[in-house]
Formats: sequence, structure tokens, C-alpha cells
Amino acid sequence: MAKGSTSIVIFGATGDLTQRKLLPALFNLRCKGRLPTNTNILGFSRTPYSDEEFRQVMRKGTQEFGDLAVHEDEWDAFAQDLYYISGDLGKPEDFIRLHIYEPGTWGPKAADEFLSQDGRRWLQVCGVHGEGHA
Repeated sequence: MAKGSTSIVIFGATGDLTQRKLLPALFNLRCKGRLPTNTNILGFSRTPYSDEEFRQVMRKGTQEFGDLAVHEDEWDAFAQDLYYISGDLGKPEDFIRLHIYEPGTWGPKAADEFLSQDGRRWLQVCGVHGEGHA
């Protein structure tokens, strides 16, 4: 991941909302030039995927629910900015891994975060995530 870039963290990234809505929308924004090319998207969820496996699952979702067929030639560049960490929302040590994924890149001011989960989990994310920044 490039230093000085924008980062988006999607919690619950292997869920239906990410495949149907978030990734197709982010891909569409990139294709229209409304999402900077130096934007990294990091998926965080319990499913044990590698970066490449996550990219393949997101490609399938974007193909089914988005405009991938129209912008097939742009997918490979977009997919290189997709990353994935397997972790549990309830474990503080997994949040620490988010901040050290690429030294100097991740931090409370460097990432926009989306929760692709049940809203009740948001308090858990905020509580655990905030512990490291008190």
C-alpha cells in the first residue's frame, strides 16, 4: 500500500452488503474518476481469506451486482488496491493488526471505516478500536 494514500476499512467485508453495494459502488466511483487511484480498501472480517481470495470474491460480487461488464478493463488496477485481514471484532489484538498492516499507513486519522455488519456491533467496534487510542 502506498504511503500518503487514502484508506477505507470495511468491517464485515465478506458479507452481503459489501458484495452487493459497497464494492460495486466504490468500483463505479473509481471508474468515473471520483475515487482517487491511490485509495486502498482494506476488508476486515472473520473469514480466512488471502488478499487474492478476497479480490476474487469481490470481483464476483461486482460482476453480479455492479458495472464490471462495462469496465472489465479497469478491474485489475482497482483490485490491486484491495487488501484483506481476517480478524474478530471482539479481539483488541486484531485491531492492532489493522494499524500495523503497513507501518505509517494505518491510524485513526488515516482511514475511513465502514461497518458492513449489524448495527449492534458498531458499539463493540468503537469500544475495542478506541482502547488503543485513549
